[in-house]
Amino acid sequence: MRKTINEVDYNIQPEVDLSDADLSGADLTRANLKKATLLNTNLSECTLAYAQFKEAILRGANLSGADLHNALMIKADLTGANLENANLHSENLTKAILTKANLKNADLGNAIMTDADLSEADLQGADLSRAVMRMANLTGAHLEDENLNYANLVNATLVNADLSRSDLRKANLSGADLTGAKLVEAKLTQANLRGANFEEADLTGANLSAAIYDSSTKFPENFDPNGGYEIDMMEKPSLMGKYKEKASTAIQGKMSGLSCYAYAYQYFNNELHLETKASPRVVIESSASETLSGDGDYQFPNKNRDNQLIVKIPTSRDKKLTHIRVFRTHAADTAEDAKSVELYALTEVENLPLDPEISIRDDHGDDELHQPIANAFNLTSDANLSGQNLSGADLSGADLRNSSILGADLHGIFASDARFTGSRMNGADLSDAQLIGADLSQVEAKEADFQRAVMRTADLSEAEFSDADLEHVVLLQANLENAKFNNANLANANLREADLSGADFRGADLSGADLTDSTRDTANFEGVDMTTCIVEKEEGFFGRLFHRKKKKPQEDDD
Repeated sequence: MRKTINEVDYNIQPEVDLSDADLSGADLTRANLKKATLLNTNLSECTLAYAQFKEAILRGANLSGADLHNALMIKADLTGANLENANLHSENLTKAILTKANLKNADLGNAIMTDADLSEADLQGADLSRAVMRMANLTGAHLEDENLNYANLVNATLVNADLSRSDLRKANLSGADLTGAKLVEAKLTQANLRGANFEEADLTGANLSAAIYDSSTKFPENFDPNGGYEIDMMEKPSLMGKYKEKASTAIQGKMSGLSCYAYAYQYFNNELHLETKASPRVVIESSASETLSGDGDYQFPNKNRDNQLIVKIPTSRDKKLTHIRVFRTHAADTAEDAKSVELYALTEVENLPLDPEISIRDDHGDDELHQPIANAFNLTSDANLSGQNLSGADLSGADLRNSSILGADLHGIFASDARFTGSRMNGADLSDAQLIGADLSQVEAKEADFQRAVMRTADLSEAEFSDADLEHVVLLQANLENAKFNNANLANANLREADLSGADFRGADLSGADLTDSTRDTANFEGVDMTTCIVEKEEGFFGRLFHRKKKKPQEDDD
């Protein structure tokens, strides 16, 4: 097509040479510039939505402020191009070359940059949330203060990249190479780090709470993934010698019987996604000989007549850390137990640096404490993930055999081919989970939520799903041999071609369930209303179209 731009007549077509042309401000929506040559072309402030730039040469081009949303730039060469403030939302840049490109403050949200070359590109201030950068080369890229929330960086190369203070929450970095990368104060909460290489990387102050890693993850030497934001050495909470009325700095709590408790704390800032590691814990025993406390690991309080104890929590002078989160264990039988049992969030208060300590009243029972401290998750067999939030995490192929997953939030996880054999997941939320081919044999999942979960070809043999909610679950070709589904909700479940041999469905709701071609001869359906179940193959379209009832032969009138 011919178009007059800035008083010059141009022929806009594939393979055209528009090098050094001034096309600034033009409306080129849906323009077809496949394999065009646009060396040093001025396309600033242009509207290029849905335009075709496949294999185009745009080296040194000026695209600052251009609207390129949903444009197609597969294999385009944008070496040294200026894309500052450009709208590249949902852009397809697969295998594009963006070496040393200026992408400052660009909108690359949901963009597809699979196998793209972004080495030494300047991406400061850009929005890369939910961008797909699988196998992309980001060697030496400037990614400081970046929004990489939910970004897909599987097998990407980020050698010596600067990701300081970037937001990588729930990003997928599995298999990524971050050798020598700078991740100072980066937010990696709930990120997938399985198989990632962080050797020689700077993770000072990085937040890895609830991040997912395993034995294939390579951290820098002596790095603790549960270390948290670095501040001065955190002190143990200390006990006041005697109860003081109007104490301005204390946790006041009631001890019960001869139980032991432990307290700890951490500083955090939700807006900046910073948090420290938990402090060393102080273990408090309500009744014992003081001569046993000589090792300094636990202390005995002086109690007032109301049986109250007082624990001092110091404030932090670091102004970035705006709040304090206090933890306490459930009652433990011995001081040794209290040193190692789970810590639960007790309360949160504002950090007031001008005050040396904070006053909190603890009147919570154990049944009120159910949110464990969020550490990075080492995905190994026998892992303890009870009560943790892993919603949306990629656990594909993970080995979680014999793990404790009680009450965990696993909503929407990707766990195809994962191994959960023998794990306890009572009360866990696995709704909308992808569990294709997963091994759930012998799991205990009473009262768990599997609504809409896709469990095609999964192994559920000898598992316990009593009282679980499996409405609309997909169990196509799954193995349910000898599994228990007593009183479970399987309404509208897809059980086509599944093996139900020996499975126990007594009291279950199977209304609308599809049992076509399933093996169910030895299954126990006692008390189950099967009237609305689908148990035969539906007649195909052509069968219905040409179906005719046979006419009865007419009888002779004689």
